[in-house]
Amino acid sequence: MPTGVKRDYGTITLQDGQQLPELSIAEGYLKLRDDAGRREEDEETQQSIEKLKVLEARARADSKGVWSDDAQPIQTSYELPDPQGFVEKYKGQPLEGMIIFHLCMLTCC
Repeated sequence: MPTGVKRDYGTITLQDGQQLPELSIAEGYLKLRDDAGRREEDEETQQSIEKLKVLEARARADSKGVWSDDAQPIQTSYELPDPQGFVEKYKGQPLEGMIIFHLCMLTCC
């Protein structure tokens, strides 16, 4: 989607055809920014934003994710105090993780 800024953006499509931003909003993992689409004039972009707004409204109505009464904040850390120790401890082992991303019209919660 055009942003007016020199950045490259893309959409992640899962193997089953679902798109990650749509799925994330539908499950209540993300919410649209209040100003999403205000400066967009492109018809395709406006349609995409409207679709996301509908998905967000459903998630809110169904009390999913951040819209749930029992939603808990996610604790994140962007620093690893001992990266070499971490690598040595977990080398060759599968790890569960979370990818946090920011899109021009989405806000991680």
